[in-house]
Amino acid sequence: MARKIAAGEVIDRPYSVVRELLDNALDASATQVYVEWNNGGIDLVRVIDDGTGIHPNDLPLAVLPHATSKIASERDLNNLRSLGFRGEALASIAAVSRLEIHSATENEGGSLLTVRFGAPPSLSSQARSRGTSVSVQDIFLNLPARRKFLRSGRSEGLACRKTLEEKVLAFPEVMFSLIVDEQFVATYPAASLMERVKSLSDPALAPQLRLTEGGNDWIQLKAIYAPPEFFRRDRTGIYLFVNRRRINDFGLMQAVQYAFGDFLPGGSFPYCYLFLEIDPQEVDFNIHPAKREIRVRQAAALHQFLTRHLRSELKPLYGVQPQGYFSNKEPPPTLVETLDVSRQGFSYSRPLVLPNWAKELPPQDRQPLLEDPPSWRYLGQVLKLYLLVERQGKLIIVDQHAAHEKINFDILRSRKGEKQRLLVPLEVNLDPQMVDFWKDRLAILESLGFQAELEKETLIVREVPALGDGFESEIIAYLNEPLGTERDLENAFYARMACRSSIMANEELDDAAARHLLMQVFRLEEPRCPHGRPLWIEVSEEELARLFGRTH
Repeated sequence: MARKIAAGEVIDRPYSVVRELLDNALDASATQVYVEWNNGGIDLVRVIDDGTGIHPNDLPLAVLPHATSKIASERDLNNLRSLGFRGEALASIAAVSRLEIHSATENEGGSLLTVRFGAPPSLSSQARSRGTSVSVQDIFLNLPARRKFLRSGRSEGLACRKTLEEKVLAFPEVMFSLIVDEQFVATYPAASLMERVKSLSDPALAPQLRLTEGGNDWIQLKAIYAPPEFFRRDRTGIYLFVNRRRINDFGLMQAVQYAFGDFLPGGSFPYCYLFLEIDPQEVDFNIHPAKREIRVRQAAALHQFLTRHLRSELKPLYGVQPQGYFSNKEPPPTLVETLDVSRQGFSYSRPLVLPNWAKELPPQDRQPLLEDPPSWRYLGQVLKLYLLVERQGKLIIVDQHAAHEKINFDILRSRKGEKQRLLVPLEVNLDPQMVDFWKDRLAILESLGFQAELEKETLIVREVPALGDGFESEIIAYLNEPLGTERDLENAFYARMACRSSIMANEELDDAAARHLLMQVFRLEEPRCPHGRPLWIEVSEEELARLFGRTH
């Protein structure tokens, strides 16, 4: 019983089996790896490699708990270079499945080890070439209570495919082949890192990808990124690898976002594949069963190095923020309506999408505000992004996008719960990990103005918040982006929608529109955008004098 409980901590679904078997194959110096699964891995997972193999005397030991050949002493934990090191995987798999390991070393003829649901293993001689084949059948068949919580074969297969592609990205020098339900699906020949990343990227994005490299005495960095005019409205375009392991590290994610922040519209995220090689003595992977989290001894130095390198790469190429482009596999939104000063107080140099809720300004804000208030004086727009104001003896520089975003954010929150019925329900295919996430949070969606129900891996949306037309893609992206608390979910939704309908960089405002926007901005109680950035900065007369070297 103890082994079955322990197995559940390491092997929770078929993708965990795929991950552990691939780690073993790659640790064995394989150059060719064949992966196969049936029914999403529920019925079968098989991984075949041409690695160094397992000696017949070691095969029975391989399925014992915490037996491993990858570390020899406790000191090795401070210098880990292998993907696996705990010796838990094969023992855990053997406890909850029908396991077969067929292996041969360079000088041995080959042996077959068979374990049935944790029973004592049997060993026999069976010839094969050097390498190892591991077959795992009927996972959790001896644990019906656990097996019934597995998802459909399609969902489990998607999770297995995602796991495989993470290894494919991290080991471009290895050839991988995939067979699903006895049908050949894909092969990934050995390639350069750039070629491998392109092979797994969207075809429209792949030609735009660029490589940058750098390092110091304990960090080596390779980053493959798309120019800032290609971006997403969620973080799913950022991939982080440390010492060839795919990780989820909030600090590193933030460092990447910060590096790209000045070159992207607010509320958007880059496409970036980040590969870090860190001195094993400086990083600890022994804090998470799947090694998804890390602890870095010099975390602040790592984040600083990463941000500086990426910014130094981007700044010479994209010193001026490019015009935004919605690249979530869709064209830019159709520009359908020109705002009129007499109706809303805004005027732009070209048409701009405006949702219905943004047209309903309070009565006092509907008239054009052409005269500057006595407390400040509008000076003009620079770089089609910043508005300059003289106020109380200081130069105020206002970020027009962040300012408009905050205004729209407050309007949206004030209308929380207002709904509109869809003529045709919106069907949102969720990522597997999002199904359980939303299953327990449908009430939060309802409070925002959604009426939705789950049908297997699809969220059927019949009512949406009263935002107007043209927000379907933003809603789909939001529903596939996991977040934390109820407050996080609410703020993220309103921030995303506010950003989508706000003035962007490179939008040219006439004087009347700029003054009207500033009038609303200076009424705000909290001068920060929904993402926490300041709406303006102040430069005092003394600071200007110091910059110009004036002494009086």
